[in-house]
Amino acid sequence: MLSSDTALARRTISRQWPRIRALLDGGQPAPLGLVTVASPNPLVLGRNHQVLAYGYALDGPEVTLAVYDPNSGPDDSVVIRFSTAGGFGFASTVNIGRPVRGFFLTRYAPAEPPAG
Repeated sequence: MLSSDTALARRTISRQWPRIRALLDGGQPAPLGLVTVASPNPLVLGRNHQVLAYGYALDGPEVTLAVYDPNSGPDDSVVIRFSTAGGFGFASTVNIGRPVRGFFLTRYAPAEPPAG
């Protein structure tokens, strides 16, 4: 039986990564919700995080996802790394102090800022 972290990582890579990659390949950034906690307590949901993926690099099955992290500001060294070939898990330099367990594409619609 898979651990919940392994199952979440597999779902992230098999279901979310293709959607994220398609957006990035189309020139669109991808807003991501990062899953960092596992708890039935809704009060800990605020410990999760959001970032914006804006690019990626492939090295065989290894993926390096470039992300904008609002906790880090403009820093091109912030990434999430994973393999599509197994050994499911994530390494990241996102400034949150907790490991990334998985991520998902979130809804986003741009809005014009108010005038003035």
